[in-house]
Amino acid sequence: MTYRENVQAICDKLEFANPVQEQDLIIDSISFKVGDQWTKITGTDMNRAGRLYFQSLFWDERKQGRTFQHKWVDGILYLDARSHFDDLWEDAEAKGRAMICALKRSTAVRIHWK
Repeated sequence: MTYRENVQAICDKLEFANPVQEQDLIIDSISFKVGDQWTKITGTDMNRAGRLYFQSLFWDERKQGRTFQHKWVDGILYLDARSHFDDLWEDAEAKGRAMICALKRSTAVRIHWK
């Protein structure tokens, strides 16, 4: 499936409008561990669909006002993210896709809930 189809499938599953609305998101921002440092990607209009992916992935881990961290230990969830964002992956640097660029080099992710 294409990235747009993946986003639509998540919207359909969660019964959200597409394009994704900020009020539907409970993720404030996402941080990716790159090397020994964390790169925080703040919530913007441009990454609402990306935040929706992580919201759907870690929905059961949500805790209002708390941070959830996941290491890409066995790579399965990382590979799922890679597949989900496939259409945006190769040209992420050229297009300035900060979330994808950080994800590509990451070993862990932190979800900062609203």
